[in-house]
Amino acid sequence: MKKRLNLKNFTVITLTASFLLSPSVACALPANETISGDTRRAAYLRQDVTVELNREKLSFTDEQGAVVYPITYNGSTYLPIRAISGLMGEPIEWNNAAKTVYIGKTLSMPVKYLLDPAESPYVKTVEDGASGNMSNIVVREQRGIYVMYDFESLEFKNESGTVIYPINYNGSNYLPLRAAAELMGEEIVWDNKTKTVYIGSMTPVEETDEPEMRDETFSIIALYDREAELYNLATAKIVEISKWTDDQAPVMASSISEDLRTATLNNYEAKKLLKTETFTDEEKEACQKLCDFIEITEYYILVMENIAYMAADKQDYSIMAETFLNFALESEKAMDSAREAIECL
Repeated sequence: MKKRLNLKNFTVITLTASFLLSPSVACALPANETISGDTRRAAYLRQDVTVELNREKLSFTDEQGAVVYPITYNGSTYLPIRAISGLMGEPIEWNNAAKTVYIGKTLSMPVKYLLDPAESPYVKTVEDGASGNMSNIVVREQRGIYVMYDFESLEFKNESGTVIYPINYNGSNYLPLRAAAELMGEEIVWDNKTKTVYIGSMTPVEETDEPEMRDETFSIIALYDREAELYNLATAKIVEISKWTDDQAPVMASSISEDLRTATLNNYEAKKLLKTETFTDEEKEACQKLCDFIEITEYYILVMENIAYMAADKQDYSIMAETFLNFALESEKAMDSAREAIECL
């Protein structure tokens, strides 16, 4: 039976214009740095994400014993190199001269041997899952770093097959968690309902007597989930605009431009989906409300983009407050309407 997607009832941030009405934050590019060729990227520090390996919840620490958290960048989850080493039970070595991460066989230990993950100082089993929040951060994409496994070069790809790269945050290099799972020969599954990354065995899904979901309904729910996630993440960026530093402002503006491109693609997909001839009346109504939600959200993110670049240019963006608030409220209303219609399918 097809697994029913979780219809996320996003707690939309209370949309007031107070942060836009306050004096514009002083955001400017450093004198010696430009957006062109910049490796800085907007990402999320995920204190709300739990990682499980074979049904055991894990916590990760750095060399000083401080807890470190997963990072989400471009839809992929990353962990620090040392956490990856402990998770895999394989030595990992960084060679600064060659800008290379060695996994398994390393320059100092070319003979293959495995570590006991239970003895790793960087990975611990815990009783409770994550309970923190998601926060905006800036990372650097590390396209000049090479990763080798048993002296063979690796190329990382996300779930859709797109090439992705290591990232650096606060001086530490992070590798994609999916790549580690694949090297371990383990399946990796993301559960958005519980905000959990499952590696290896996971708790079996209880069978129910629910009828199998129609493909048409499944397509509507999947697109709704993607658009609601986009809405939630984009909103999380803009509400922290008053906290953006000079360094963050152009990165966040660029990230919101990427969100706008995604919104445009979702809008195109929704209009195409609406032409499905095999929809029931209820599915057609739900899809129409989904189209309305996606269309208004595209305008909402367009307004965000304008505000973000005004902030980066040190312009007074408070003049956009009323426009922003109107589109925010309309988007929230359209999202609720679409969700209610989909829940009836």
